[in-house]
Amino acid sequence: MANYKSVGMFSLSPAYFHPVHAFFTSMSSQQEHVGAEFEALNLFQQANRGDSTFVERSNKNIIVITLESVRASQLDYYAALGGKEGIAATPVFNTFAANNISAKNFYANTNFTVKGEMAIWCGLLDRNAKPPLSTISEQLANNLPCLPSMLRDLGYDTRFYHGYQSRFYNRRAFLPKVGFENSLFFADVSEGRSVEEIGWGISDEVMLGLMLDELQSLASPFFAHITTLSSHYPFHWQWPEASQSANFVESGDKLYDNYRRAVAYEDHAFGKFWEAFKRSPLAENTIVVVTADHGVWTFSPEDAAQGDNVVLDEKFFRMPLAIYHPNVDEPQVIEQVSSQIDIAPTLLAMLGLPHDEFVGKNMLTEVERPWALMMKSGQLVVRVENMLCRINGRECAGLHQECIAHQFGELFLKKFTDMQACYNVDGDLLQGGTYSEVAENEPWLQHGFNLINYHNKRALGATD
Repeated sequence: MANYKSVGMFSLSPAYFHPVHAFFTSMSSQQEHVGAEFEALNLFQQANRGDSTFVERSNKNIIVITLESVRASQLDYYAALGGKEGIAATPVFNTFAANNISAKNFYANTNFTVKGEMAIWCGLLDRNAKPPLSTISEQLANNLPCLPSMLRDLGYDTRFYHGYQSRFYNRRAFLPKVGFENSLFFADVSEGRSVEEIGWGISDEVMLGLMLDELQSLASPFFAHITTLSSHYPFHWQWPEASQSANFVESGDKLYDNYRRAVAYEDHAFGKFWEAFKRSPLAENTIVVVTADHGVWTFSPEDAAQGDNVVLDEKFFRMPLAIYHPNVDEPQVIEQVSSQIDIAPTLLAMLGLPHDEFVGKNMLTEVERPWALMMKSGQLVVRVENMLCRINGRECAGLHQECIAHQFGELFLKKFTDMQACYNVDGDLLQGGTYSEVAENEPWLQHGFNLINYHNKRALGATD
């Protein structure tokens, strides 16, 4: 029952439980489980141990651009790393990544935007199958260490931008809890003026331009985050002709083709921002991070027909990450496995600030055993170096890969080691790499779920 409880109480919605489950809960099992959570925390922290590097303390501005639903597998740059032709026309990101710091094996920690934001800002794994922490922001701990709040306390102006409504995922109430003092949403922009809209709200080209204009009027330092919107599902918007390639070839799958068009537009919108940014004074003292929030489960007909869930998961969770730093002259490629929870400690390290509050790592320093945890509403994938472990036979469905939660009552009465299937990865799975099943005695799934549970207890102030 301890296995069932380890995922159930903090990973699944209470709707999935029957009162009889309370019968199995005892004080001794609770204490045992708390000990296991700290053990998992220590295990993953030790794996992320590396040589400390110190840089001179600076107050550089930071802009984080999170591209909605843009997978690494859709970008020419990641295809080029493997010597294959790209899938979407992304010339701006190709050049940006090739000339700056880029991460090759970078993963989303989850399958939803607001949970990805929580990972980026606070280095926390935001539950698994339950609704995001933002929906219960009033219950969050007041001293939760998050990058925006830490920088705010150091005198940074902290700002969030989004082209949709502030009520979506309770962002208006949630953002101040993690340290954002100011925000700009659809209503703030559209009132009394005419602006271009695409899909759910204001176009990303417009929002990126508005953000840049506002940031140029601020005194330094500032921390700004924008999550783009135009490439949100269902992807069938009227795209500007300039953002679409004349050489586009239909794949035969309408949803996938519309997704490819959305990715091409994101590259176009970012390109407009980047050209304006380079001409601005901000280019001299601002770090720019470009990444994405999560993947979507739509693939080329060829990939879909193969039905290889290990490879499809790789496409689903692999995200782009590239960083511009005004003092870095030579391109750098980060090879080691990393994920969204590593962004906050990496940026703090770039500023010459401590980052011990986070279980994530400074990606610019090699660590002992680089790892990433990937959640999709019940399923968990744990990657440690070239080995990945997942729940054997766990099926999820839909664009954002929801899993059938009621199956947990049956599944998790087993040992984690019985449910766990582990594979050794040889090469890049996006570029034809292979994998083979291996025996693994370390219960990585249990450690992963324990770390998730620890993070969510900490977010709710329950670990002090």
